[in-house]
Amino acid sequence: MRRYIVRITDSAFQDIENVHDYIAYELFEPITADKYIRGIYDAIRHLSFYGVGVAVSERESLLLQHGSTVRNINYKKMAIIYTVENETIIVQRIIAAALIL
Repeated sequence: MRRYIVRITDSAFQDIENVHDYIAYELFEPITADKYIRGIYDAIRHLSFYGVGVAVSERESLLLQHGSTVRNINYKKMAIIYTVENETIIVQRIIAAALIL
């Protein structure tokens, strides 16, 4: 089984931090926030094994923002948006899945 390197952009790290802060401080659920973020990181880590097998997105908004090879998976209500370049999976953003048009 081929394994890819996974890289997370600064924007995606900031997105993860924002999700954590919202759950922990706005919803007053710090334990839930920690579990949720661990789940996001687990989903990202699994991309190294199967991320290339996910179909390229046909969503126009994603294609315009991230190029013709953009893909996404969902973790609960969040979309993990990524691209594949050679042997590397690059996580571009983590956004609410409902925002993908």
